[in-house]
Amino acid sequence: MSDSSTSKLTPHVEEAIRLASRTPIRRSDLPKLQNIVAWLRDLNQADTALIESLSLRRDMVTLLKYFKEKRPVGTQSTGNLQLKAVREVCAQFVNPPVLDAKIGDKVYKLRSEDDVFLLYYLHMLANTGELVTGGQARAWRLTPAGEVFLELPPAVQLGYMLAIWWHQEDWTITFPYTGLSRGLPRNFRKTTLSRLLELEVGKPVSYEPFADDLIATTGLTWSSKDQTYAHNTLRSAVKRMVIYPMEWFGCVVCEYKTKTSYGFKSQELIEFRLTQLGKGLLGTL
Repeated sequence: MSDSSTSKLTPHVEEAIRLASRTPIRRSDLPKLQNIVAWLRDLNQADTALIESLSLRRDMVTLLKYFKEKRPVGTQSTGNLQLKAVREVCAQFVNPPVLDAKIGDKVYKLRSEDDVFLLYYLHMLANTGELVTGGQARAWRLTPAGEVFLELPPAVQLGYMLAIWWHQEDWTITFPYTGLSRGLPRNFRKTTLSRLLELEVGKPVSYEPFADDLIATTGLTWSSKDQTYAHNTLRSAVKRMVIYPMEWFGCVVCEYKTKTSYGFKSQELIEFRLTQLGKGLLGTL
């Protein structure tokens, strides 16, 4: 991207920083303006196209536009979207999630927004980042920051979403089990960022050794007398809290193999690679 195109983006970047500064992030944790501008300047066409195509960013834009146009009213009990709204917005996602599961001859109907993790994750990011406001028996609508977000370049949208996830959001929403009810070790996010930035772009990284190192270094624990079970659970926690979100943001590319257990097939994470986009995007944090 040329200097002239970067200068055109700078006011948008400044606005992103300004709206971020109104949220309860410590100022020292905010992405620095110069880092974002430098990252935007260094983006190549491939990374720009990837950012524009990322389903996570596109689905966030879809959700915010839905709130802007429909102002759906939250349920009285939890403030979640009502089922009609869940179905309407999910149908507009890049890859619409399955809402009614069929196992054998039985169909398990959608019960709440919480059953659709992608929607739940995006709604949490938007709410935590103060892009939307609403709640129990109240209409969900965009805040001024949410209105600004829709006008930002895709790269700045993605960077702001990652800043919300990294600095504000509760990572345990991706692994909501009582074993992590006390939260994560104090240095977990900082160490995770350091470990990711140490990786060589494009070089395959075996997942289990990476997870084991992160678990040991940060002191991440899981209460169980069965230590094998506890360790495997912590590996799953790192996968769900760290690697999967990084894949959604385009920061890593994952390799899986098909695993069959008790007649059911699943995808097992084997290794991952840091992308050039990920190196730059994580460097803005």
